[in-house]
Amino acid sequence: MAASELPVGSSRVVAVSFDDRDMEIIVVHTSDGFRAYLNQCRHLPVSLDWGDGEVLDETGLYFQCRTHGALFRLSDGLCIAGPCNGKPLRPVSIRESCGFIHFLGPGEMP
Repeated sequence: MAASELPVGSSRVVAVSFDDRDMEIIVVHTSDGFRAYLNQCRHLPVSLDWGDGEVLDETGLYFQCRTHGALFRLSDGLCIAGPCNGKPLRPVSIRESCGFIHFLGPGEMP
């Protein structure tokens, strides 16, 4: 994915495949750079969005689970409100190079 397609303050849900396993990844561009997480709530294994790619709350400061209302910080994916309070979203390793974001694979799965 081209880094220029994701301005600061925006996010996108993208489908990727790792080791023949399809998954959805949330990529967010913060003032500190790009972050990526599995698109899966830590309360129940459901996507944060309803299939529309909308994962930010109305302020644009947090990811929000559309099913449970849980709020997650953009910087580290930590749930700060909701039924999974204290549990982080699962990170995905990425690298920005030559204007593109490369998905390297799921990080450690807490």
